[in-house]
Amino acid sequence: MPSITYCKSDQPADKYRLRGEYFSRLQEAQELFLEILIRKGHLYEIKVNDSLAGYAIVSSKNQLLEFHLSPAAVNAADMLFGLLIKKLSLKSGYVKSFDALSVACAANHHQKLSVEGYLYRHRPIHKDFSLPKGIKTRLPVSKDNASIFALNEEIFLDDDEIDEYIQKKYMHLFFRKKELLGLVIHSPVIENRPEYDVGMLVAPPFRKQGFGKAFLSFGINYVTEQGGRPQMGCAANNIASQRTIEALGFISRYRMFEFTF
Repeated sequence: MPSITYCKSDQPADKYRLRGEYFSRLQEAQELFLEILIRKGHLYEIKVNDSLAGYAIVSSKNQLLEFHLSPAAVNAADMLFGLLIKKLSLKSGYVKSFDALSVACAANHHQKLSVEGYLYRHRPIHKDFSLPKGIKTRLPVSKDNASIFALNEEIFLDDDEIDEYIQKKYMHLFFRKKELLGLVIHSPVIENRPEYDVGMLVAPPFRKQGFGKAFLSFGINYVTEQGGRPQMGCAANNIASQRTIEALGFISRYRMFEFTF
């Protein structure tokens, strides 16, 4: 029986050197929702007979966020994954449907499976929606923080996250006269990579009036003009957002699964 250890590392999980190898084997790009969790996650190096065989990233809530093995260790994946669940007392795990190895291993060890989100990576038909007349847009400034937070519905965790989006120019605001109608975010999923997550929010009084499609279209075109690749994710129960994204020509071939162990 080989010696197998799961060694917690002090290295920042999102900067770990083997992540490039992990991304290279995925069919599609990382999801921003997961990347945000990974930035605050814990890194565990998987060693077999003292040789590095892969890694896992786990949240503070004992959720598996990322799992990767070197080619030499893949044949032992089910055993290593099962021991990982046991040794780290994992309760659940988020797995992208295009991460074949993680899906295969989680399928062999789970008790329950739910679809948490729809992942949009392809746009076979381009449909654009122009901003209605009288709508002005601009980048936010620091004094907009309070107004943005008042509009916020689970997009931003706190004021600090809003400040980061403002400082890095990852957001546009939309106004009619002086009234804030909504916003669009366009954030790189991982620095120095082409994928940008695009999302929008419309203030409650202005919903179901076509603003969402126009705001999202603006964000998608802005990313494209900057040389980026727009992508989106949407909660599985958010039918309205799914319809808005799909109205612009996007299709969802992939899902975000949550496996319970």
